[in-house]
Amino acid sequence: GYGTRCPLRGDFIPFTSVPSAASVRTADVSVRRRSPRRCAVPHHQSTLLLGCMTPALSRSRFSIGWATQFAFLTVMLLLLLHSLQPARTRQRLEGTSTAPSPRFPKLATISSMTLDVADVEAPDTGANASAKDSGAQGSNISLSQVDDATCHAREHTGYAGDGALVWGMGFKLRDAAECCRACQLHATTCSSPDAAGVSWWPGRPDVVCKKQQPACSIWTFCPQERCFAFDVHVHTQGECWLKYQQNDRLMPKDPHFGHTTYPKVMQASERRLWPWAVSVDVWPGPMPHHVPWISGVLAPVEAVVGWSPPNDKWRERWCAKHGPCD
Repeated sequence: GYGTRCPLRGDFIPFTSVPSAASVRTADVSVRRRSPRRCAVPHHQSTLLLGCMTPALSRSRFSIGWATQFAFLTVMLLLLLHSLQPARTRQRLEGTSTAPSPRFPKLATISSMTLDVADVEAPDTGANASAKDSGAQGSNISLSQVDDATCHAREHTGYAGDGALVWGMGFKLRDAAECCRACQLHATTCSSPDAAGVSWWPGRPDVVCKKQQPACSIWTFCPQERCFAFDVHVHTQGECWLKYQQNDRLMPKDPHFGHTTYPKVMQASERRLWPWAVSVDVWPGPMPHHVPWISGVLAPVEAVVGWSPPNDKWRERWCAKHGPCD
């Protein structure tokens, strides 16, 4: 039969009779005018996406078809990404297992991070290892042994003196003998009038003599993993406290009045009755039997070292109230 085709869709439009040229032009213009309203998208977009739709396809059906194809493409893209993910994960895991990242080097050991030169040089075996095996009771023999007789070391003792020159929590050494040597070096270096600001301990430029500071004459060392004290600090192995006493250095002030153990009645008392408040976070267990520290006085070998009452007689006050003490 006779007819014409839609310029946009290509569908055939029949005529009931042989059309004239004018009627064909009229029908062609009519179809062109109706096509933007019947096609779901403009001509240039429909050609790129899905092509011209047939006249029987409505606007809603075209929307459903376009959404279906978009969903199909999305699912295919997700499946492709999922298939590539195991390879990426395996490559990342293999890379981290074979070689460490240069941006994050391995952490240094605790001994290499400490500021104290003696701790860095201390080996993993020997004095440090035996200190860990000693437990909380009694002093470790290797850490407490002091061969220098001028140190006048005394176990289970914590001399107080008149005050501290160097706090042990920031000055940790290997053993009691080294702590005594630190006291000797401080005494020889810092006793000079012009020694202010001079570093006196190797490897610790921050430890310097202070202006008009007395020389060290008493040292106290913690030889155990934890050392008990009536204060708010956690004391750990290696602490070396350097102290001084202005008068009568051969009679160092001793808060324990010459005793090496805590009174039994004090050990059996409730924590709230202790001479000084000690938090459970600082010392979770009961009061130890022995004084955990080792202390000494710098004096000639032939000198006789005794003890004298401290400035704060807390033991005497406590025993007078809750005693008698042994």
